[in-house]
Amino acid sequence: MEFIGKFDRQCYNCISNLKFRGLQLVQSARYIIFVQIKTVLKNLFEMAIEKIMIEYKKRQDAIIMGKKDIFDKGSASFYLKKITEGKSNGGRGKIE
Repeated sequence: MEFIGKFDRQCYNCISNLKFRGLQLVQSARYIIFVQIKTVLKNLFEMAIEKIMIEYKKRQDAIIMGKKDIFDKGSASFYLKKITEGKSNGGRGKIE
């Protein structure tokens, strides 16, 4: 029985070491969940607000100033292409 009793102190140290490592793991997970996710969500929220403000500014420019973005695949692009073709032939550009 004394032989088995000699391992008690080592087992106690091993158990307390495992308990400490487990608590460290729990604290690390809590830090990641509560602190890091908070900053990530804050950044995503700021990016969403920035996109909303840009879209609002574009709409206001279109309504008040009459500005519009011309897309590559739109009908305005087709007419602009015709004008540039007319100018490249040495004449004035005109819409057909």
